[in-house]
Amino acid sequence: MQTFSSRPFYRTQLFFLTLLIVVFGAALAAAGVFLALPRDLGDGYGAVLSTVKVLEKALLGKAVAIYAVMALFIAGTVVLLHLFYSHRIAGPAYRLAREAGSIGQGKLKGEIRFRRKDSLTDMADALNQAAERYRDRVTEARHALSIIEAKTESVAHLIQRGESAPAVEQALRDVTGQLQKIESVIAEVRT
Repeated sequence: MQTFSSRPFYRTQLFFLTLLIVVFGAALAAAGVFLALPRDLGDGYGAVLSTVKVLEKALLGKAVAIYAVMALFIAGTVVLLHLFYSHRIAGPAYRLAREAGSIGQGKLKGEIRFRRKDSLTDMADALNQAAERYRDRVTEARHALSIIEAKTESVAHLIQRGESAPAVEQALRDVTGQLQKIESVIAEVRT
């Protein structure tokens, strides 16, 4: 059983998706700056100098605007990506805590179900198995108690009728056997 998540490359995948978004945003910003600049510098020396003067004035403003838009795009996309990935842990952790609280109150349902790509599924399976084991133990103890109750009534009835000692002793041995069964069920629960 894995210790944190059923998805082995969770952090690596998140890192590479974040890196991909940043690289994509930087490439879009570079393409925007490239497309915003004039392509033709001019035919003569004077035309080239004139184009360079225009570039000096326009380049800073256009570059800042393009990079600001791309920075907002990158930051927004990264925030959404991390929010999406955090919900893959936060939702399951909330459901695990709620089910653990129910188990602590004696409600041994053990019915935690996650979405297909959620994390922490191994923890849900372990909690479901624990709830099922304790539910089985409680059922076994209840069954033994019902047998004890029936046998005690039988002993009382035998004594009232004045039955022989062997019949009473057998009924008491049955009660003792069921008490030992309950004791073994309780002993399995480590405190």
